[in-house]
Amino acid sequence: MSTTSLAVVQLSAGGYGPESLNEAVEQTRLAAASSDIVALPESYAGFGDLQARLPWAFDEAKPECGPTIAPFLEISHASRAAIVLGGTPERSADGRTFNTALVLREGQVVAKYRKENLFDATLPGGVRLEESRQTAPGADGQDVVARLGGFSLGLSICFDLRFPEHYQRLRARGANVLLVPSAFTRPTGEAHWEVLLRARAIETQSFVVAPAQCGEHVGGRSSWGHSVVISPWGEVLADAGDEPGTIAVTLDLQAVRDARSRFGS
Repeated sequence: MSTTSLAVVQLSAGGYGPESLNEAVEQTRLAAASSDIVALPESYAGFGDLQARLPWAFDEAKPECGPTIAPFLEISHASRAAIVLGGTPERSADGRTFNTALVLREGQVVAKYRKENLFDATLPGGVRLEESRQTAPGADGQDVVARLGGFSLGLSICFDLRFPEHYQRLRARGANVLLVPSAFTRPTGEAHWEVLLRARAIETQSFVVAPAQCGEHVGGRSSWGHSVVISPWGEVLADAGDEPGTIAVTLDLQAVRDARSRFGS
């Protein structure tokens, strides 16, 4: 398989609850009807503090029973599309939750990555985001790559984008498509989102696929949007803008081979 059809879903999730989850499920169902891979952003099932997240968190031993995972497993089984869940809460032994990305295929969880680099910052206007207070970090150097035919998906989440060594390790493990599901804030998104994504593509000569949240959320948080797909040469192939929606592209492994041959790699 040298080409694959990809759909990237951009959401504007509210708080944890049926409304946010159902919107993500419906958009995935529509996209899976005509795509080989469907990628969702970080926090696709909603935003909220630890107390709000815990009822929606899954257990490591039984991810298929997680309320934020089960409906997508059904879609992956029925459609045969691979689904990338960009970031969902997973229970941690210390009482916090991991922020976990999953790859589903044919009704099974085939890859799992726990976000390593957590985002703690004070935004303009005084909004304080302290991910590490309620989210446990994944182990360093997970380097998770999900292989789907000739396409090898290297997993990361949002703030990982600022750590280029993570993507070099994924490339060394055979990745040719880098997933960066995110909920990038507006100030940092406007300044850094596209340039960092293009840099990761150019450095690794890989496709970069970045599903994103957009709009306003609970707790005074807002997201930049602009889900993008970037070629191994650093070109923006599609941009979802700043409203919810889905972008679709065809990925061709020849573009990876061509870019890497120019670098002698």
